[in-house]
Order: sequence, then structure tokens, then C-alpha cells
Amino acid sequence: MKHTAMALALLAAATTAGCETAGELLVSSTMSGDWKGTAYCAYGVPLEMVLTLQYWPGGATTGTNTLTLKGNVGEAVIAAYSLRGTYDVATYKLSLQPEAWVGGIAATTPGAVMLPIETELEPSSRTMKIPATTGCSPFELSK
Repeated sequence: MKHTAMALALLAAATTAGCETAGELLVSSTMSGDWKGTAYCAYGVPLEMVLTLQYWPGGATTGTNTLTLKGNVGEAVIAAYSLRGTYDVATYKLSLQPEAWVGGIAATTPGAVMLPIETELEPSSRTMKIPATTGCSPFELSK
């Protein structure tokens, strides 16, 4: 009886959240939210990265990537931009392309580049590895 009630509650929550199945709700709860880590760029300078994701039924995924430099005198948002793409549940592949600046010093810096994110989620450890990019070493984000 308890298992039936739990299954019905999960199905109701999935439907309310716009998910077609309880599996979609599970993927949404795993993917959506803040993924955090530290990138080491330009001579080893640490940048705190927060990738905030929102997963939608069918695999559509949107997000905001925020890079912050923290130092002895405080912190400064270096870059913040929106992304849009997909998450493939079968292969765990996340593919996000930059859309627009939403803040940070880079938003007003000519030639500043928004980087795409191509990675694979590791659901069991709730981590994703971000490959090396121009000027930055590879690093990991976790939730």
C-alpha cells in the first residue's frame, strides 16, 4: 500500500512539474540546479564556476554560467552568460551553446568569448568533467 501511494505521489509530482514520467522527474532533479567547481586559468588563477541548469522534458536544457574571481580584496564576476542546448539521457551527454551575456566584466569587454559546454554527466557521483579550453585547464563540476 505504501509503495502504491509513493508511486502515485511521484507520478503526480512529475505531471505537475511538466514531466511526462517519473523518470523525467528524476532526470530533472538530477540535472537542474547549481553545479560548482574551480577552473584554473591564465597563470593558475582560480575562477569559481557556477553552472545553473534547468532540464526540460525531452532533453532541452537551459542554463547560466557564472565565473567569479575571488581574492583578498573581495570577489568580482568575470563573466556570466546564458546557454541553451540538450541533455541526452541515454548517453549522459550535455551539449550547451552560449546565447547572450547576462553580466560580468567580460560582457563589456570587446572580444570576450562565451565558451560552449560539451561534457558527459556522471549521475552516480553527480559530477561532470569540463575539458580544457583556451587558457584553462580541465576541471570538474559537482552538485
